[in-house]
Amino acid sequence: MSSVSGGIDSGNNRGGTSCNTPPLNPIDDISGGEDALVVGFGVEWDDSFEDVCEAFDKAKVWAGEGREIDSYVGRGEFTMCVQPKGFLVGGGRGSYFAWSFKCGGLSFGFSKLQKPHDQTPNFRVDCSSIALMESGARKCFELAGAVIESLGGKIVWNKVSRVDICIDWAEKDIEEFVEKAHRREVVRRARKCAYYEEGYRWTGMMVGAGGDIAFRCYDKELESRKQVQKRAVMVGKRWGREVKTASRFEYQVRRAALKSMGIDDFDSYWKNRAALARYLFGDWLRFVEGDVDRGHTERATLDRRWAVVCEAVASIFGKSALSLERTRTVRPNAFALVRQSLGCLISAVATESGGWLRTTEEMKEVAIERLVVLMENLDLEALHEKAMLRVAVEYPTWAVA
Repeated sequence: MSSVSGGIDSGNNRGGTSCNTPPLNPIDDISGGEDALVVGFGVEWDDSFEDVCEAFDKAKVWAGEGREIDSYVGRGEFTMCVQPKGFLVGGGRGSYFAWSFKCGGLSFGFSKLQKPHDQTPNFRVDCSSIALMESGARKCFELAGAVIESLGGKIVWNKVSRVDICIDWAEKDIEEFVEKAHRREVVRRARKCAYYEEGYRWTGMMVGAGGDIAFRCYDKELESRKQVQKRAVMVGKRWGREVKTASRFEYQVRRAALKSMGIDDFDSYWKNRAALARYLFGDWLRFVEGDVDRGHTERATLDRRWAVVCEAVASIFGKSALSLERTRTVRPNAFALVRQSLGCLISAVATESGGWLRTTEEMKEVAIERLVVLMENLDLEALHEKAMLRVAVEYPTWAVA
């Protein structure tokens, strides 16, 4: 009987048995879970916030001077290693987190705001791949909440900024998949595609770089050779043994894409986790057999190896009756709206006048007169409120492609 490892909080994220005999069923060598998780929090701090800021300021200075032993701040059961610099998120006028620290394998940052401003987070956690493999996404999120509480904070809301989910296939050569993509035996929702090679061997590819969703597949064994700590975790939690080659299939999903599928905070992500994985591995990109009719990609036959991956995805992330569909937020062009309304107004004035208006000044005078009369009889505040609700209109992806 085949079994798939990798239930993210199952305590056993490794694949197969620790022997060198290939399993009868390839799915036994497949594992997976989250590889990155970034969450922004809206936190209200209590009256001790100034003392917390002062303690972190001192530790930050000492860290900058290389006094590592003095760069730690203790709060409750947690010891936090403060970094010498803060960081900016979003670039330009993005959010600045004045203090950065590490705790429990996670990276944190918080700003000088005692309360969140509107929907801008004043606290942030970045969960590394090692922490996620060792503890799982849910436990990492709970740890972040405990750290916030130890600092005197109350979480008002949280928003998932980015999540990466992946599948690892031990002893599977990634070149098999890259070669299929080269032969265009792949259906994908992004146009950009790049290939990577080392020597004369294909080592990976990337689809959709810079977009809301990006896909990478690459030789994980090759990548981990110089990463001693990560490789040890991969052997213990994913591969189950030392391997000669290993394929990694990884999706990076940013906030814009998550929101377009109705995923906002961590709870909504966890609820839709299985559906998201199914959409990514089964719809956003899939490897197929033979030539593809680009006008009817739904007719393409799924590659047998990719079918094994999809079967593993259902076992690792769970099966869900939910179905995710992407929508995109489209903002109407303000100038185009004004031009459209002006055209309607001119047509109305011309119709009412019976064609006697000849000059531009005459048309302006009559148009302004009609506008003033109309506006006097309307509830402009109510109309403006309704218009603001329609500023961001959601359309199906196909309608704006």
